[in-house]
Amino acid sequence: MLSLEVSSSHTPWFARPIPPRRGAAAIFSSHEEEASFYPSKKEEKELRKTKFFDERLPNDPRTWNREDVQNWIKQISSVHGLPSIEADRFLMNGKALCLMTMDMFCQRVPLGGKMLYKDFQLRLCNAMYSSSS
Repeated sequence: MLSLEVSSSHTPWFARPIPPRRGAAAIFSSHEEEASFYPSKKEEKELRKTKFFDERLPNDPRTWNREDVQNWIKQISSVHGLPSIEADRFLMNGKALCLMTMDMFCQRVPLGGKMLYKDFQLRLCNAMYSSSS
């Protein structure tokens, strides 16, 4: 029989339940699940060090073309000291990046995929928040 269950690792960020703020009543079943949802202190620090908005990139990643995606990849890899990322791993526009899970980023870039995913999600959330305000 075919199972229709979808694991949480394949659920896009926008389809996951909204977690409470830290210190609020927990909705996570385990400490590991909560820890994997939030960036670590080190990751937060690294992301804050980056120049979040590059003048060459549109603020909304959903509007990025292939060239914008390549510029973003180069910027993030140079800022975070990641090994060079082959351009053919991300021959897509911003809308295609929106559909990618963290696992997909990590399959394309084993060393740095998580960093790329989290940076992209921060940019996407910022664009969505600023457009709704």
